[in-house]
Parts: sequence; C-alpha cells; structure tokens
Amino acid sequence: KLLVPCKSLGFTLAAGESQFTEDMSDAVSEADFSKVKDYKHIPEAVPGLQTWLLLLCLEDRIEAANEWCHEMGAATLEEVIESREDLADFLQ
Repeated sequence: KLLVPCKSLGFTLAAGESQFTEDMSDAVSEADFSKVKDYKHIPEAVPGLQTWLLLLCLEDRIEAANEWCHEMGAATLEEVIESREDLADFLQ
C-alpha cells in the first residue's frame, strides 16, 4: 500500500497495489502549519540528506544528522544509508 502523503506528492500505485492507505486528506487540509520550522536554510553535510530525512519524517534532526556525518566522515548519501543504524543510535 502507498501512504497517503505519497499520494499527495503525485506518486501512483505500483503493480499489484489496489489502494492507498487511509485517506487523510481532511486531516491534512485542517492541519495547522503555522508553527512548522523551515529547514531549507540549514545546509546539509551530505547532498540529499535533507530529502532523505524528510521522507523518514526526521527533517527536524538535520542538525544532529549533519554533526554525525562530519564526525563519521560520511561524504555521500549512500554512506549515510549504509550506516543508518549507527545514525539512528546517534539521533536517539
């Protein structure tokens, strides 16, 4: 099943998938986004890191993830993903 946020981003169902998970369009349209922090101004230590964290709903951890990347010497998103368990431990 494809998550509803993916539907709002324009993704479509893959072969064999019959439906999106529950429709939360009302919840999204009624959500209060006035207190949402803009993370776009924070540079990323590794290209693509912000997008990857956003997809994991961890965009608020960009500063800590940047710190981890610098400490570990991660230079690519592939390296970060390969070491995601270590990053998860660091972010806790």
